[in-house]
Amino acid sequence: VLSSNGLTTPQQLRVRASKGSAIAYVPISVVAANQFEITGLGYDGGDEKDTNEGKQRTVNKKHLVRLYVNKLGDYRDDVVFIMTLFDGDGKLAGSYSKKTSGKSLQTGESNEVAIDYNLPAEFNENTWTAKVMAWTSLTTNKEPEELVSTFSANYNNGTVTLSNQPTLTGKRTVAIYNPGTTDSQLVGDTSEKIAYISQSETEITSISDLSLAPGTYTVAIGGSMSDGSYAVHRATFTVSAQ
Repeated sequence: VLSSNGLTTPQQLRVRASKGSAIAYVPISVVAANQFEITGLGYDGGDEKDTNEGKQRTVNKKHLVRLYVNKLGDYRDDVVFIMTLFDGDGKLAGSYSKKTSGKSLQTGESNEVAIDYNLPAEFNENTWTAKVMAWTSLTTNKEPEELVSTFSANYNNGTVTLSNQPTLTGKRTVAIYNPGTTDSQLVGDTSEKIAYISQSETEITSISDLSLAPGTYTVAIGGSMSDGSYAVHRATFTVSAQ
């Protein structure tokens, strides 16, 4: 049995197996399953102001300025961190994307990634929740080529049904892009570009309770393939005018 820990550097191994005079060599790929761990978000500390007790730093709880990230493996390519906000009813209320290079983050340590996101005016820190996902496939300014597959999406009466999904291991991210949105546009405040996004350990077969305007939308499913590579599969669906 060959095993590796979470901080093992992604690499190619050549394993030698022998029995008597027979010898065989087997190539094995070591790939980190989860490259990043999101540990927190930071508000804007604001400016220092004078008080009777001395100087005091004010905190602006409507402005997020940092993301705390642990890098678990020796990942050196680009990564996009996608933050999503859900209101008290669990509905997507906003999103923000930040692209950075894995080279700039220290492995096995807590890193601060600068962001600049003004929270919606109705944000309530007691009832709203935030989720942050790391998407390691959006690595170039060039749009990734479409993958040849039978993956499809269909829309009917507020529900999107996903069929013939790719076989993925571990967590997968499912996102619905608004009409006209491309991967390279997922920068900064993406509230008007992403209609839905979620992450799950299991296959998501349908997405319900969507309020979508007429147009052609793209569904993207990203995750690790059986060989350890990260891939994004896409399908489109159309919402017709009533």
